Amino acid sequence: MNRRFFITTAVAVLAAGVLLNGPVRAQAINYTLTDLGALAPSGRTAARGINDSGQITGSSDLKAGYPHAFIWVPNGLNLTTGSMKDLGLLSGGNITFGQAINAYGQVAGYSGSKKSFSTTFPTAARWNVDTFGNVLSIDTIKPLGGSQCQSYGINDAGQVVGWSSVTKSTGGMHAFLWTSGSMVDIGGPPSGSDWRKALGINSNGVVVGLDGLMGWYRRTPSDTVPTELPFNSNAVNVDANNHDIIAGSANGQAILYDLTAGAFVLLTSNASWGGIYSEALALNSLGQMVGQSSVGPFVYNPSNGMQALSGMFLQPVGRTWVLDTATGINNRGQICGYGYTTDTGSITKVFRAFLLTPNP
Repeated sequence: MNRRFFITTAVAVLAAGVLLNGPVRAQAINYTLTDLGALAPSGRTAARGINDSGQITGSSDLKAGYPHAFIWVPNGLNLTTGSMKDLGLLSGGNITFGQAINAYGQVAGYSGSKKSFSTTFPTAARWNVDTFGNVLSIDTIKPLGGSQCQSYGINDAGQVVGWSSVTKSTGGMHAFLWTSGSMVDIGGPPSGSDWRKALGINSNGVVVGLDGLMGWYRRTPSDTVPTELPFNSNAVNVDANNHDIIAGSANGQAILYDLTAGAFVLLTSNASWGGIYSEALALNSLGQMVGQSSVGPFVYNPSNGMQALSGMFLQPVGRTWVLDTATGINNRGQICGYGYTTDTGSITKVFRAFLLTPNP
């Protein structure tokens, strides 16, 4: 978290997108790349969230098309080597997905049942693990009604958010907040939409998400109806460190929205940035965010502006990495995501999750 601080600058917005400050001097930031591996040699792996200890969650195939949720645990605090642990299956399912991870290694995700070309997602879950990534217990999260439920975000208090069907006879999806076994219906879809899902929650209890129209937030439990974000913005994450900043996109550009100021954060630019579109997927308490763009995954911080990650690490000997998406960033600046590799002289793509660790 998992589903992803900051700056207190005034902001301006154009109809075409969010204004940027003037360019700042590009600074080389180099990373060490770690291939997180896979639960099975030929399995695909995708990382979804990282915590400040460097633990990562996501999903990895045990056989083609049948992923299991995992936790990757470094060999020491924020080290570049570690091991992947299978979080296993839930009763009645044959696939699981890890979506977000909190400071204590608790993982939010969901279970599914894959049959032929159709998949159902009956149960959301919270995995509780020890410091080595071994599963201690699993809390299953039943739907508000109906038959399906998925979770996407978790905070350090262990609260989980996601979407749920409501009743078997009522269509659409509602966002939910789960706390110690208790489900709260955050709200159904607004007029003109047929779904609403929660994607992130911070330790202040701020919940953010998407519906069929745009992004929204619920700042306190007393907010009985989620508030829509302005300018057709998407909301995909909220900072975990309680500055109440939302990450997402508006008009094809990555944005940060400050709930306290009620305004977009004014982003700095970088002279080397060549992305046409971008979407923020995660952010940390230092004002850094990561996501996807027309030039691949990017990292942003106030000092360097937007920078493509593709040229910021050394390729391993005998292999070539192509990064696809950056999905998480912790407060030490470590970044997780996914892409693919090819061996020298081969055209076979091996889809893997990665960790980028800033060099000293």
